[in-house]
Amino acid sequence: MKKIISIVFISVLFFAFSSCEKDFTETPTPDDFSYDLSSNFNSVYAMNINNGTTSNCDNNILVFPDWDTFHQIVDDLDRERETNIENVNNAVDSTYTDEEYEAYIDSIGFNEEQPYIDVETTLKFCSLRKKLYDAETQWLAAQGDGAWDAKTDPDNHFIDDEVRVLLNEQSEVIVKNEKGEDIIYKFYPKGRVEITNNDYQVLQALNHAGPNDTITSTNLKYFELSDAQSVVPHDLPWDGFYGYDYYGSYYGEGSSSSSSSCKDANHRFQKYFEITSHKRIKAVHKYRHNTLMGNPIVRSKTKYYHKDGFWHRASSQITAELFANYPLKCDHTGNVPPPKSKTYFAHKAEVAWGPIVDFQGNPEMTDNNAYSVHKRYDYTKTIDLYDDQVQ
Repeated sequence: MKKIISIVFISVLFFAFSSCEKDFTETPTPDDFSYDLSSNFNSVYAMNINNGTTSNCDNNILVFPDWDTFHQIVDDLDRERETNIENVNNAVDSTYTDEEYEAYIDSIGFNEEQPYIDVETTLKFCSLRKKLYDAETQWLAAQGDGAWDAKTDPDNHFIDDEVRVLLNEQSEVIVKNEKGEDIIYKFYPKGRVEITNNDYQVLQALNHAGPNDTITSTNLKYFELSDAQSVVPHDLPWDGFYGYDYYGSYYGEGSSSSSSSCKDANHRFQKYFEITSHKRIKAVHKYRHNTLMGNPIVRSKTKYYHKDGFWHRASSQITAELFANYPLKCDHTGNVPPPKSKTYFAHKAEVAWGPIVDFQGNPEMTDNNAYSVHKRYDYTKTIDLYDDQVQ
């Protein structure tokens, strides 16, 4: 079997993006928001492997030299997206209505997702982001005026949306180890697997495994989802390891520590709020411990949706906030994380605490302490990070 069909090499500049330095004295164009895949990044490429699935793109997996590089690109893309939004907001009148802002960004060809689209296009790569984005578009159009079911929402995926562009449609990526050997990583809601020796037959078996199957190999190891690097793997999957769909709760509902008064497990929460019959926001908050995907973090996100014939993503003046009364530790020792707030015209606004500097380790939640806030203009919902209670 031919292991590699095609390879596309890329380079990504870490810290200097052209959009960060733009002064919109003239009407911006789509080129002003393009992501600069330039020459100061080493050995990141896309290729095609036989993972047992079909793809509409030339390449179906990305290869990174190490996890530090993976994490840096995640941060760079997130920063580029936010900078583009801020630049556009700085170029418009603060009194704009939603309709005027939408008309403006349509006229200049602006898309919040452009940095991700540029990566996918340049690499000829079908990402998990694109798959879920298209599925969510169809899902939104099919929603009526009643309650939306979070369990069927493609955007409610167990992979954080800021890293989806770097994983393939099956939540897979290749990251080299310290010896320069390819390690295939495949992520599930209940854990991850690592495949060595380019054993694509094992990967194919995993992509066709049923909930009651058990795939074993000397080239296959199982890990808890919360495990970072250098932990002892499992030789066998645990109950229900393969039995999932792509949607549903990130880490399970109501995850907590042994003490009911303090939660120290990974957690994600989302809820839809109806503002009017044709305007809704989705509030999302999550807290994650140190994992292979990144450092400890707490995030608050607000997303806006509009209906004009059918439901779709739209832009409005939205806000995401985080604030706390005490440190994010069970005993409230340490430093109180600073309040974070972001307001602008966009589909998605988000803020974050992290990594370790804000909470001296992994975040721990107690009742009536830390909150996420989600707004559209003066419509506001405040949610307790401990028990997800809405105020």
